[in-house]
Formats: sequence, C-alpha cells, structure tokens
Amino acid sequence: MRIRLHEGQVPDDYIRAAEQLAHAWRVHAVRITRTAPGRVWLLATRKDPLTNVSIGLDARELLRVRPGMLETGQPWVIDFRTVPHWLNAGATQSGKSNLANAIIKGLSPQPVALAGFDLKGGVEFTPYAARLSALATTRSESCDLLDDLVRLLADRMRTCRDHGARNIWRLPDAVRPMPVVVLVDEVAEMFLMADKSEKDQVSRTATGLLRVAQLGRAFGVYLIVCGQRISADLGPGVTATRWQLSGRICHRVNDPETATMTLGDLDPAALDAARAIPADTPGVAIVTGQDGSWHRARSVLVSEDDAERAARMYAHLAPDWAALTRTGPIPASWPQAGDDAAAHAPKPPGRRCPMAEARRRAAQVLDSAPVLILAAIAGAGSFVHIRDTAAQHGQRGPMAWAIAVCIDLTCVMAARERQRDRRTGRVARRLSWPVLVLGGGVLLSLAANLDQAQPTTWGQITAATPAAAFLVAVSMLERRTSHPNGRASVPVVLPVRDEEERPVPVPDERHVPVPAPIRSSGPQHPTDQPEPRPAAALLDFARRVAAEHHDSHGQPITRDTLRARLGVSNQLASDLLRQIRTTPETS
Repeated sequence: MRIRLHEGQVPDDYIRAAEQLAHAWRVHAVRITRTAPGRVWLLATRKDPLTNVSIGLDARELLRVRPGMLETGQPWVIDFRTVPHWLNAGATQSGKSNLANAIIKGLSPQPVALAGFDLKGGVEFTPYAARLSALATTRSESCDLLDDLVRLLADRMRTCRDHGARNIWRLPDAVRPMPVVVLVDEVAEMFLMADKSEKDQVSRTATGLLRVAQLGRAFGVYLIVCGQRISADLGPGVTATRWQLSGRICHRVNDPETATMTLGDLDPAALDAARAIPADTPGVAIVTGQDGSWHRARSVLVSEDDAERAARMYAHLAPDWAALTRTGPIPASWPQAGDDAAAHAPKPPGRRCPMAEARRRAAQVLDSAPVLILAAIAGAGSFVHIRDTAAQHGQRGPMAWAIAVCIDLTCVMAARERQRDRRTGRVARRLSWPVLVLGGGVLLSLAANLDQAQPTTWGQITAATPAAAFLVAVSMLERRTSHPNGRASVPVVLPVRDEEERPVPVPDERHVPVPAPIRSSGPQHPTDQPEPRPAAALLDFARRVAAEHHDSHGQPITRDTLRARLGVSNQLASDLLRQIRTTPETS
C-alpha cells in the first residue's frame, strides 16, 4: 500500500514501527519496499511464504537460475547477465552448500562451462566433476586454473577488439564464445598462509581472482564465491575482490564481521535482518542486488544426490577445458591454415570484397522478388474482396478499407509472431495464440472472398484463390526469413566435446576422476590436437542442417554457419563439413 507522509514524518519512522504495524494488522511482517518524496510503500505479508519452498530451478533462459523464493512470494532469480558475480556467505548447516547445489543443478542443462575451486580436498565439488570442465583442489592447481582464466579473458578481449564489440554478447553468433561460470568453495582457504613459503601463491591467487572479477562480466566469465568466514584479516585480496561482487547472499553466520563484510556496505537494515536469521531455518538468506534493494529469500532443497544426478545426466555438455582455453594469434572464427572450409569462411573485418557483397545482395533480392510480387498481388485481390463485402454490409467508405487492412495485416502479424517464436527458441503450445489469430484471419478473409463469388463451384474456387495465394506467400516469406544464425535465448542444439562427441555412459560408482586444470605453456594450434571423430548421430544431424540450409538459401552451408547451428568448435565443424561433402549419406 502507498502511504502519504504527514508533515514532520520521514520513512525511518515507518521502518522503526514496522514490527508494531505487523502486530496491529495481525500479519507476518511489514516492510517498506519503496520511498519517494512524501510517500512510502508498505508490503504486508499475511504468512511467511518461506516456510515451504517448492519451485522449479529452470528459468528457461541462458545464465538464469531460480534457486528459491523471495519473501514477497515471487521467484528468486539469479541472472548472471544482470548481476555477474555473487558472494555467498553462511555458516555450517545454514544452506550455503544447498544453494551451490541448486545453482549447479540449474546450470547443468544450459550451454555453459562450469569450473570449480574446492581447496577442502575436493570433497564438495568432486561429486559434480562429470559436469565440471576443470576443478582445482590444491593451492598450486588454483594458481594454474586462475592463470588459464586470465589468458581466456585476454583472448576474448582481443576477439572483441578485433570485431569492434564491447562485450561477447555483441559478437556475431558464429564467434561468440561459451560463457563460463566459476564456483569457489570456501574462499578463505585460498588466502590462508601456513608460512611465508605460501606467500607468493596467495599473492598470485588474489591477483588472478581479482582480475577475473574485474574483467569477467564483459567477456563471459562469472563468479560465485562461497565462504563461511569472510573478514578483512584474510588479507587485502579478499577485500578488493569483495568490492567486485555486486550480488550478495548472506545466510546465518557465526560472527558479526562476516555479515558486515557481506551486507554492511549495502544496507544497514539488511545487516540487522541477516543477524536475526534463526538456526532452525536452513536455506533462509538475505539477498541483495546491484540496485541496493534486499529481500529475505530461501533456496529450495536440493540434495547432493539430486545435484550429482543432474551433473551426470548432462556430463556430455561439459566442454573440454583445453579446447575452451585454447588461444592463438588469430581469432577462432577466421580461416585456419589447412582448413578445407577456408574458402567458405568469413574474411577478417575490413577485407570483404565490395563486388562480392553487391552480388550477394542482388541474389537475395532476385530470390525473394517472385514471392514478394505474389504476396502483393494476392493481398490486393483479397483486400478488394474484403472491402466490397464490408461495403455491402453497411461499412462504406473509409471503414470498409480499414476492415480490409485490419484482416490482412492481422494474418501477416500472426505469421511473423510464429516465426519470431521459433527464432528466439520460445517454447509454445501447438495451438498458441498466434496460431489462433492466424486461423481466424484466414477464415475471415476466405469468407469474404467466397461471399463475392458466383454460386458455382468454379466461382467459389476462383474467389478463394487470392486468399489462399496470400497465405502461401506469407508462409514462404516466413520460411525464408528464418535465418539459421538467429540468436536464441537458449540454443536448441547444445555444444559437444571435440575429442569425443558421443555421450559417455555414466558409471555406477558415486565418485568419478577429478578433472585437473590443464596448464597452457603457450599458444596452441589446431594441428596439435588429435583428429576429430564426429559421432554418427552428430553427423546425421549435421547433414539435416546442411540440407535445410541448402533448401532455404539455395547454396551450400558454410563452416561458420554450421558451427553456429550446432554450437561446436571450428575444427569439429570443418571435419563435419568435410564428411558431408565426401561421404554419401547412408540409409
């Protein structure tokens, strides 16, 4: 509710009186959600929505997870593209690890790479190693993995600079790299020193983690830093990194300093709420975003078995760390030496031939001209029939024209909406609203055309021809404008590994080998990697994609288009294209 302040009142008066208002109104809690000059907005909750939390983790969008529910009754959404880095603090049995399980389970089906730091010997993240591309369990492995991440950021920075993009999301689909989400368990273990001999490693760790936090947002590397105790006595590296983590999550903590380090610089009221979290409510936390607002939230219960099951189920989506962090002097989207598809790959920026570009555009215009002419003539014929029908039934003058325009444009808008749903990957029912609108518009147009027909069979057929031809032309234009490089919020085809594309059967044992980070001693080239062996199922799917591209555009598919459609590496896309051209399709 909105309340107007009386003279002399300030919002702090209502903050102090919130508990009294809750008792007076016999509700669970009263909070101020918004303030403006002379006004405050109060939110009263009759019962605590965090008592029983049941919500799906899948947010149906890339890099978004719904780990639980807010005290307002709305889903708690962690969107890494909005808030890239998060600090997750909490004592033992407070729900901190459960939140990490929920995030891992929510991200596992998505086309993202996961990397972990677990300096407690790997006991926390080892069960999820099947989905992790890299896992560091010692101080030295942490330094190597951070070095890989810094090199990865530098390579992506160079790619963005070469393409004139400020971040990876402005890069063309064909060259946009896969996002990486880095989970850090017990950050204090990365900064503690047993003696002076570890000082250099701690310094490397602090510098690497800070650089990842500073540069990660623009170049697709996101952090989730977890810890039981976060305080200034761990060193300046923790304090500097903390300032880069704009998302804060504070569960029940054992010491006030950890709560202060997590929330104190954002909102004193959030700090008081965090200190009041009872011990018998695991999963309850105070969540703040980059806008400074805060809420009580609770994560849904995700057991270790559930998270491990999800990690094993989607283990085939984990990209190979060596291929992911491979760097070189040339961006991955440019033609490589010895690549059979180099003739079809895009040239570096600034070297495109003007004549070739003009010929390509002219071919596109000539290819679409017959369909456009058909759509114009058929639309005009249908328009005349609808206008005459409206005029005969009392809607004369401009009103008859308006009715004809509305019906024809409604059909076009509904067809375009169906095409947009497919391009963006939106999951819709078979009988969706655009389909109903399109069907209604076609029926109205057909009825108006038949109304103008002579009462003979051929009269009705000829009168219905413009409406049918207009519908055919719209559907053909819709099919041609469905470009294979259209960006989807969640790609339909997910990435697969270079070395072995066939999903590996999941072993029965609970524990799997820990993937150690691979050190990169220098630039690597595709010729240093083993020959790719595309699986039969992937090759068949690539054949279908290539056939659809040829039918839609009248020309063979290029390597970069195939790479964008399948979400695979350049090397694997080249090998698939070579197999498609040289090996006949088997029935």
